[in-house]
Amino acid sequence: MMSIFSCVCWLYECLLLRNIAKIFSHSVGCLFTLMVVSFAVQKLFSLMRSHFMVCSSICLCPLLFH
Repeated sequence: MMSIFSCVCWLYECLLLRNIAKIFSHSVGCLFTLMVVSFAVQKLFSLMRSHFMVCSSICLCPLLFH
């Protein structure tokens, strides 16, 4: 009877570790996705800021030197 119990406990531990590994893997995947999206948004805002500076300089230069 003890061997059946130990076998069931071993099976339960294996399934538990497997689920923990899945959760950890999923969490790492989510963190990686968030990091990529964050980098893309940061790059987009950087490009928008530089384009805004160029456009405002082009638009304001004739007004300043008129």
